[in-house]
Amino acid sequence: SEQRAVAKMICAMRAGEECVVRLSNYRKDGTKFELLLALCPIRCGGKLVYYVGLHVVLSESIGLARALADMELLLEHMPAAVATKATGLKPRTRDYHGDL
Repeated sequence: SEQRAVAKMICAMRAGEECVVRLSNYRKDGTKFELLLALCPIRCGGKLVYYVGLHVVLSESIGLARALADMELLLEHMPAAVATKATGLKPRTRDYHGDL
């Protein structure tokens, strides 16, 4: 349920952890759609400085398995990219050059 997803996000943020939840949202025209939302903690010098969120919209053409795989790739590379931008330090992970 939506309440469980929100509770999971709150618990993860309090613990300084990442999480992925499935939520419903609505377009401007009122149509409902499902999405995966990921929250990823960003640390600098071991200290949690902020969270970055991203989402992948689920549709008939992009099923749950594909969306989860895409989300995993994004989460793998996002912290290093954001930390690089915030600190100016070079990332220590490999670059991702696949298509999502």
